Amino acid sequence: MLWPADEPWPVCTHPRKQSTGERMEEVRLRRQILTKAWGALSRTESTSG
Repeated sequence: MLWPADEPWPVCTHPRKQSTGERMEEVRLRRQILTKAWGALSRTESTSG
């Protein structure tokens, strides 16, 4: 992205707790669990119908 050199870069100044958010390891683990769960559910549905 190009930004004019004489303009400041926009930043969020909204106050928030410092400890909010998730670590990438937690995000990856949750995605892995959900992927396995959805895969198991789709296999169950395809064999029961």
